[in-house]
Amino acid sequence: VSSTSETMPNGASGSTMKTLVVTGSVSSVQLHHGGVKAIAAVSGHDVVGPWADAQTGVRELSTAEVEQVIDDFASAAVRAEKAGIDGIEVHGGHGYLVGQFLDESNNTREDGYGSDAAGRARFVHEVVRAIRGRTGPDFHVGLRLSVERYGIVTAEMVPLVAALLASGDLDYIDLSLRDVKKLPVHAAEGSPMLIEQFLGLPRHGRARLERGPGPRRAPTRSRSGATRQTRGRGAHQNPAICERRHQAPRTI
Repeated sequence: VSSTSETMPNGASGSTMKTLVVTGSVSSVQLHHGGVKAIAAVSGHDVVGPWADAQTGVRELSTAEVEQVIDDFASAAVRAEKAGIDGIEVHGGHGYLVGQFLDESNNTREDGYGSDAAGRARFVHEVVRAIRGRTGPDFHVGLRLSVERYGIVTAEMVPLVAALLASGDLDYIDLSLRDVKKLPVHAAEGSPMLIEQFLGLPRHGRARLERGPGPRRAPTRSRSGATRQTRGRGAHQNPAICERRHQAPRTI
């Protein structure tokens, strides 16, 4: 993110940013590190992650490098704020780096960033805390989080989400569930929905987002207790998205 460039993240132009301001929309940049899923040919850097994998050539991050990555997330948020973006969302879902630290199957680090639930959760806590500490009070900080699959134990995610909501470091948590009506993995038909495990958590004034394929699912998401709804790439590609948001703010 560059405060001197007319080109904005994800291909957004300076005119798009101006439209966001005029319509009263709020802008956000998603911060992401691929970790073991990164592609060296694309990034030009070694592929690194919480653990090593000789078969794929992944190198394990040292403790100092983990601390540097935390600082890098915070520095990226600072650049976004300087560029005029209203906030950021840390991508902690879909098996990328933040989620890799939460992987109970593979993250066996013994330096305080793995091995048990507290160690696995330490990285995400320190990332959002660092971002909050280096950005202004009006800069919103969000987190997208997968709560199952990718080696993640859902039973560990419930107290983690509760702790993150209580920390004061986040303005919202975006639970990436694919479908708000989704059942937990391997759950029998008729079981409670995955999201129901999180509905009773105190929010401490924080918002909970759910993403979905389109406005047709909005009533279901509203009944689920979500306080915000968002749209993905399809909405980003439509130049009229800001105007639609201005006309119907509850559905964008």
